[in-house]
Amino acid sequence: MIGNYAPEHENKTARYLRFLRSKTGVKGDRKIKDFTREQFEKLWRAIEKYEGQTKGKIEDVTPGRDPKEKRQITQVKKNKKGTIISYNIEGIGWVSKKRGIELAGEGEVDAVVATSRSGNLYLRTRPGIEIVNLEDLA
Repeated sequence: MIGNYAPEHENKTARYLRFLRSKTGVKGDRKIKDFTREQFEKLWRAIEKYEGQTKGKIEDVTPGRDPKEKRQITQVKKNKKGTIISYNIEGIGWVSKKRGIELAGEGEVDAVVATSRSGNLYLRTRPGIEIVNLEDLA
């Protein structure tokens, strides 16, 4: 992960990796999908600490329903590359990624449309909302 998201030409990758290993206790080349919940939490907290974090305010500016009445994303399906391809939305069922993004833009889904570093759109839920990845249930 570090080699992909913090490459040498942008970061001191070896130092970053040492820092994350010291904070998570994870050694070697383990994949994130193999982390325990506790190790994963330590990882993202360490990344926030290393990268710096500025607290902000999130305001819902999408049209439509009151945020308390918006539908939740409950599950996601991913392809073999780990890219989300569909969302299970409360009260609607499974929809394509494109349709999920449209529904969020219309204010029907409690999520925001975000852009990945590679320029792809996806939905991000509010912190504290847990989504199940179907592959994790297998």
